Amino acid sequence: MFKKLFSVGLVAVLALSLAGCGGQTANNADNAKAAGNKKVTIGFANLTDEITFGQAVKKGMIAEAQKRGWDIIAVDNKLDGATAVTNADTLLTRGINLFVEFNVDSSVGPAIMDKMNAAKVPVIAIDIPHPGATFFGANNPEAGRQLGLWLANYAKTNWNGQVDDLVLVENPTAGEVPQQRMDGIVKGVKEVLPNFDEKKIIRVDGRNDEINAKTKVTDMLTAHPNDRHILIGTLNDQNGSGALAALETTGRQNDAVIGSQGAEGPFLDNLRKGDNAWKASVAYFPEKYGEYVMALADKILKGESVPKENHPEHIVIDKTNVDKYYPAK
Repeated sequence: MFKKLFSVGLVAVLALSLAGCGGQTANNADNAKAAGNKKVTIGFANLTDEITFGQAVKKGMIAEAQKRGWDIIAVDNKLDGATAVTNADTLLTRGINLFVEFNVDSSVGPAIMDKMNAAKVPVIAIDIPHPGATFFGANNPEAGRQLGLWLANYAKTNWNGQVDDLVLVENPTAGEVPQQRMDGIVKGVKEVLPNFDEKKIIRVDGRNDEINAKTKVTDMLTAHPNDRHILIGTLNDQNGSGALAALETTGRQNDAVIGSQGAEGPFLDNLRKGDNAWKASVAYFPEKYGEYVMALADKILKGESVPKENHPEHIVIDKTNVDKYYPAK
């Protein structure tokens, strides 16, 4: 099922590459020849090795590099911009031919790109754009919109369209592009509920941290003790888990429904263990990121043009379709 789903997306990426949509190419002779008769070394800086999304991405990257007979050096950015800069320096000393960067702190992107450009090392940036890098990652506005549609349809079906609050658990540090995911949630809600009052939107900074999200959502619930129809949309599954913990701690499980982004292991485990407020998550299929990214790397290392932006497919996962996309083991 996965193979069929992602082969379609992968063919689309390769077709766009052949069409010559202007993007990044390898910018020195060694990199252009690397995919031929030179040993290829890929540097990969992971978002974090501590969460299931990062673990799935890393596993796929290593597997796809090994399929090609490439060396891959993987480091952990630990959700920290300063660590990401240090990792970039470290990988450059290892003689990498191409750098795959998964860094949550957009503010250090320009500094990292200056280093890579000076060394003539092409970059593929995952999920958080870096200036001049080939981008692979979420179609944030559409992923957010899909979640907004799901949340609003839940309210329409179960609450007769009544919404007391739309709580957006976000991470402003990640920059403008992930913020489009949160704005997309609002857009989706308003498509289904056109009279929704945006004054009911409550934005909280969940960062990428379950504990912080729990604290911030708990504070929100405490400040709104009488609200009984609360839609919660989160930037990722870590924030979704934190929001659920907040509802359970405050005894407000029946007052809200949570939709998150990622459809990672913790969400899938929660979905299968019973019925609670955390009911939906938008899938990004991180286990297939390696397949997409290394296909782009093939092109770049051969000096071929690739699209500037490349996206996986997004699908809202809930109880109605979880077994179709993630069959129980």
